[in-house]
Amino acid sequence: MISRRRQEAGAPPFIGLLPLDEKARERAVERTRQFLGGRPDRLKALFRDFPSLAAWLVTHSLSEGYGDAGHAVYPHIADILQVPLDYQPHRKVLFRSFCAVCDRFGLPTRGFDRDVDVYLLHAGVSQAQLPHLIDAFLRQEAAFGPPPVETTVLLNRWEDDALYFLPPAVNVLRRAILWDETAWHAALFARIRQDPEAFVPAIDFERSFKEVFDQRLKETRPTSSRGGSEALAPRPRLHWQSGGLVLRLPRSEGRIRLWLDGAQRPLRLRGGEDWTLPQPWPHELRWEISGQTGQLEFLTQGGCAAFDRITGHYLREIPRGSVDIELDSTDIVLLARVPFSIAGEPALEPEADSFVGFAVLGPRPVVLNLDGPQTGLKARPRRRLSLAGDEIASGPRGALHGRSARLRIETGLGRSETRAVRVTLGVQSCLVEVSISDDGFGEVGMEEVLAGFAEAEAADPVRLRMELMAPSADGTASHGSGITLAAWVWPGFGGSDGIVFHSERQVRNLVQDECLHVGRDDQGRLCLEPGGGYSVARVVFEIEGVHVPFDLPWPDVTVSRRRAEGSVAPLPLGTRLSVGEDDRFDTISIRCPDQKAQLIIRGRREDRPFYGGLTRSLAVRDLLAPASDERVLLQRGNGSEVLLFELVAALAPQAINLLPARSAVRLQLKFGEPVDAVAVEVEDETGAVIFAEAALRHRPVATRRPDWFHAEVNDNDAHGLELTLDTDWIDDGPCLARLLIRPEGRDGWRPLRNSRGDSFAVAIANPAADGFVQDAELQRRFEALSRWLSDCYAAECWPTLERTLVPRWQELGCRLRELRGGDGAVMRAACLPPPDHAALGWRVSCLLCIAEPVHAS
Repeated sequence: MISRRRQEAGAPPFIGLLPLDEKARERAVERTRQFLGGRPDRLKALFRDFPSLAAWLVTHSLSEGYGDAGHAVYPHIADILQVPLDYQPHRKVLFRSFCAVCDRFGLPTRGFDRDVDVYLLHAGVSQAQLPHLIDAFLRQEAAFGPPPVETTVLLNRWEDDALYFLPPAVNVLRRAILWDETAWHAALFARIRQDPEAFVPAIDFERSFKEVFDQRLKETRPTSSRGGSEALAPRPRLHWQSGGLVLRLPRSEGRIRLWLDGAQRPLRLRGGEDWTLPQPWPHELRWEISGQTGQLEFLTQGGCAAFDRITGHYLREIPRGSVDIELDSTDIVLLARVPFSIAGEPALEPEADSFVGFAVLGPRPVVLNLDGPQTGLKARPRRRLSLAGDEIASGPRGALHGRSARLRIETGLGRSETRAVRVTLGVQSCLVEVSISDDGFGEVGMEEVLAGFAEAEAADPVRLRMELMAPSADGTASHGSGITLAAWVWPGFGGSDGIVFHSERQVRNLVQDECLHVGRDDQGRLCLEPGGGYSVARVVFEIEGVHVPFDLPWPDVTVSRRRAEGSVAPLPLGTRLSVGEDDRFDTISIRCPDQKAQLIIRGRREDRPFYGGLTRSLAVRDLLAPASDERVLLQRGNGSEVLLFELVAALAPQAINLLPARSAVRLQLKFGEPVDAVAVEVEDETGAVIFAEAALRHRPVATRRPDWFHAEVNDNDAHGLELTLDTDWIDDGPCLARLLIRPEGRDGWRPLRNSRGDSFAVAIANPAADGFVQDAELQRRFEALSRWLSDCYAAECWPTLERTLVPRWQELGCRLRELRGGDGAVMRAACLPPPDHAALGWRVSCLLCIAEPVHAS
């Protein structure tokens, strides 16, 4: 009966949780005791003649009783079998017999410190420890969101991450959760959470789980019960994502305060987001979340940090001088602050004191050489299915793979065999046989996996379900092992040239209304908007009645700026980027698919900064130091160069005053450092720009000062100056004058801009000039005015701008509306992007403001 229950669909992966009704259980216990007759020397015969029953009795006794009155294991087993297990020889017979049954079932028995750990693993989570587990799941859900049931890999990592919230003294159930690659407990939690009232338990354990779940929801304190200590508070987690290191922030009602490397001023970040860590990586992070504080030290002891390259999860830190280490991953990325090599390959150095290396692990050690004794890294034996290669897109619910991907099988057993994988596509399923090597690993291409399905070659993106079959006594695949993988696959994908995605036929399950920067070309093929200006595009497919989103990266270099408060905005190539001291915690991220490309950062060359899909994240604080070259360039693998951006250091005046003047604009400004020259850029409505400059001290400027521009220092104090801009020379509409200064001892001009990105500029106009505009000029001039007003200006400058520009903008906007197609022209002006330095939140205000002439009557 136990053997049949193991083979039923949906059966738990733990032997001790298999259901047996009360009468059958009593009968099984009674007959087993009669068979043994109290003699431990009969244990070997019991496991030989009744393997399933014997293994179930051992583990079920622990599932029901372990943890109620202590943490002893053998008393529970001895009680149900009614044999003494006080002596080591008897315990060894029990252990060897139990392991033989597990090997026969394809269940893991290797890699444990104690014999009893094997029994506890296959017993699953005991009844007494359910409150601890459910509390951990509830806190994980509150901090990082609900369990991701779309893919087994992500669900399993969510379940593993929840163990952080267990009290420190609760260790046994961790082992069962960590070794179960089916994420069975998390999947059960998700089923109950989805609709608690409609949930119908299939076995006694599910009924107990639901009862404890209901009870824990009624509790007001999120702590572990049954003698556990106070549960740990949520904390940020390090994560490897999109080729860079990020800090995954838990959900929080208010802003999270974060200090980097002892900084006095904290960052205030939104919870529930990923915050990109700049390079070089910080050594110490301190935080305050909802009044609770914590800190994390990263690579402060000279070791390496290991991350799972597929899921991005942090695995562990590898201390310097370690000998042999097993990691719970087969594809890793290593980070360190000192040079190292892995498998003979030297680590990359994308930034000073930031080294990155990649490795694929297996059962045989891969050598890590980290300035000392060599360390052997290998993959921990696990039961696992994973899909790698031919990744088309990433997404919040998992990656989308093409038909060139490969399915990797790990049995957790050190023996060669042939195992089957049951593959299900829609309502069809088939078995695919895979040869497993003597180290427990096997691999098969997706082409072979899909070969058993008609029409698969031309299919749209689908959800493919795979399950590793357990071997039976005669070696045939008789039932599932519970080791499953659900993955998103596009069988009909035929490759991409970066913009166009080729397929055997037009994609039929595309949800066009929810896509962003994605459409179809004239042949109906999926394609990206060719104009660029974005880092990723979003494509959405309807799969099994659910809209599933994926992110398609722009196929060329992209640059984006993440501000300290969390907003992200793309930067057009060639941007003149102004930054100041208040921007020191901003990050500039550069992505490039050309792995042979190099970066030239302010004159310093970096080799292979994008190798392996790395993202280069520049800390603005490192860009504030003086340099002879303020450009950041990309040199492609073919030798051509692209200007990514040029730094223009901004400076904000400490004070600015508007003084009364006739036919002129007079300003007094005060700065925190001495100034030796001032300049102004005057732009008219047609886009023509006049640049005027004036020296204030002994150092000259390059051009002669025009008569309408006057500047002098105040009272011989180089920290203050007075400007006068005459307006009687203007013979047309209003102009915008942007101010720049040259600090003493510096060569370049610095625009006036504060930490929020607010510009310092004034509007100048000659009331006596003829401001009439011909119809043919209306659109161009209105767009210029709209572009000026889309910037965010310092409050001190707004009076001249409002008095001069807004009436002119309203006048031209209303005249433009009267022309044919005028409403569309006004709306196009509203869509002009704000300047790169403006804060992201300013965009919405711009759109509402610029669109006003459409609604004016």
